[in-house]
Amino acid sequence: MKNITPTYMKSKHTLNREILCTVGALILLLSGLKSERSLTTIQGTVLSAQTGKPIKGALVYVVAGEEEALTKDNGVFKITTSQKTPVTVTAEHQQYHTGRISITDTRQQIIVRLKAK
Repeated sequence: MKNITPTYMKSKHTLNREILCTVGALILLLSGLKSERSLTTIQGTVLSAQTGKPIKGALVYVVAGEEEALTKDNGVFKITTSQKTPVTVTAEHQQYHTGRISITDTRQQIIVRLKAK
């Protein structure tokens, strides 16, 4: 059978260790809650406004440096973000002007058309 010592009889060292363990457990719990925020996936295609052809290698982002993707050969991109809609998606390519589109429904077909420079 396990001995249970009343709090008033515990040493200062034991109490400090218990407090640290409790605080550590709370920190882990709270950090887990933060990381479980709802994530949204945004998928779409970047096309040339003039030709309608896909643009390979365009940088597409919600937050530059954090939530970004490069388009594939077929112009398709996929980004996962913690931002809630509406969000603004930006597409950039060195041969085209920057394009932006506001997304209110991630289930819609997203097409970003860029004009050549």
